Amino acid sequence: MYNTTKVLTVLKGILGWRDHYNAAVVPALPAALTDSETGQYYQDVHPALDLEYIKTTLRDDDTIDAYLARTEDIVIPQMLNKLIVSKQLQDYFKSILRQNVIHNSDGYYKDKIINEGRFVGVSIRVHANKGLKTVIQKIGLQSSAVQSDLDIYVYHSSRKDPLAVVQFNSTTADSFEWDDLEQELFYDDGEQIVGGVYYIGYYQDDLSGQAIKYTKLNWNTGYCKSCDGGIASSLFNKVAAYVDMMPFYVPSASFTAGELFDPNSIIYTADNNWGLNFQFVVQCDLTQFWVSNSKEFVELQGLMMAHRILRDMIYSPKINYVEEQLKFMIIRDLEGDKETKAMNIEQRISRAMKAINIDQGSLNSACLPCTKKPRSFIGTA
Repeated sequence: MYNTTKVLTVLKGILGWRDHYNAAVVPALPAALTDSETGQYYQDVHPALDLEYIKTTLRDDDTIDAYLARTEDIVIPQMLNKLIVSKQLQDYFKSILRQNVIHNSDGYYKDKIINEGRFVGVSIRVHANKGLKTVIQKIGLQSSAVQSDLDIYVYHSSRKDPLAVVQFNSTTADSFEWDDLEQELFYDDGEQIVGGVYYIGYYQDDLSGQAIKYTKLNWNTGYCKSCDGGIASSLFNKVAAYVDMMPFYVPSASFTAGELFDPNSIIYTADNNWGLNFQFVVQCDLTQFWVSNSKEFVELQGLMMAHRILRDMIYSPKINYVEEQLKFMIIRDLEGDKETKAMNIEQRISRAMKAINIDQGSLNSACLPCTKKPRSFIGTA
């Protein structure tokens, strides 16, 4: 599993297209197509990747800008899928922890929490597991009144503004209800977040009624290990293996609503969940792995783009507008040359793929194919 949008954004930048020397023949391309972080260009891969040649074989209702961008969007995921098979990374499409909740029962409906104008919630610190992604799929809240568009804030210790604000809605008072959150938590998101702490919660002044405390869990020591055969303790520890969690509050005088508070003003409350519950899933995720190794893919990406474009050219109804010598070159490089025994592009792609050296040892061992022991997946508690 990986974030296709994020990976595409990075890999599109490692190779670019050099503008045609004559702007009257092929107008200048947008920067998104010409930028090259490595200083290498697709035209250097094969002489037939001349923009004029490509434009000549396009349909009348197509543009070269749209065609080149569209082709990258097709080729790059194909390249990564080939690498996943080649490097035996298929296990990175599995979930390590599936839809596990912090607790699976309600608090006593009379254990109401007095509203004191605080910001209350749970702090979450993600462990430094490269190749894993933690997702809070749903957020639960037990309160004495029905909630209508209660703002749930997701802060990170590195940013003043919230990462997200989602509206929680419920239809029943006194019982736990769930609403979608779908918040990804990364130790390193490859952009702005490295380490730090997430804070997820609400302002008590926004709450209808009062939250109801769940008293059977101490977030510092976990559940009673001898109760219910240790089931609740085991499930809680499954989540705690990937994240550190602790409920907290910030006094009303110590924050500005809508902005990150001073972490030094936080008061932790291991025995008070503020009515909150979470459903977690932990997944293998290759996003940052692909991004970190992007420079390794230059040759392979160039060859795969060349193969796709040459194939499109040869099957274009406008191929007859291309000179015979060029058509022969395209066919030879797609199919190979029996007389010279020169490698065709597919063979060069195979060789380039084998030559890619990426450090798989840095990935989380739970997802690597060398982990042959059976793994137990945890269902919803």
